[in-house]
Amino acid sequence: MTLLARLCVLLASVTFAAALTACGGGGGSAATTGGTLPPSSSTPVPTPIPSPTPATLLLSATALNFLAPGTAYGQTFTASESGYNGTFSESDTCTTNGTGIVGIAFAAQTGPSASYTVTPISAGSCAIIITDASGQRKNVNIIVTTTGIQGQ
Repeated sequence: MTLLARLCVLLASVTFAAALTACGGGGGSAATTGGTLPPSSSTPVPTPIPSPTPATLLLSATALNFLAPGTAYGQTFTASESGYNGTFSESDTCTTNGTGIVGIAFAAQTGPSASYTVTPISAGSCAIIITDASGQRKNVNIIVTTTGIQGQ
């Protein structure tokens, strides 16, 4: 091979190498520089989902007044909470010195609503507290008097 032919091959090799470098952008890449790729700006970021706020616990009565003891004077109230499928719990302050002021009966305490029947037993005042699983509490204040109705 002649000197001129060798120079042509050398020039062609240098031109080819320069063309390959230009295709790479001249700045290198993560693969050639050993760096890491920056995070893609097209990666979706999940939107946080807020915890659902429980509906409000509602009672059909906030106070029950009884004029005399006995099942004939019983009254009913309802606890309800829209969309609630949990259990309501009942507690009360209606027992004094071993004697009950009222009796409280219910068939089921599962939401979205539950009925409570309150029967007066003896004179006094107390509170029935209804609570849901999320900690919402509502009171029904009870007053039983025995002087309101006289026997005939």
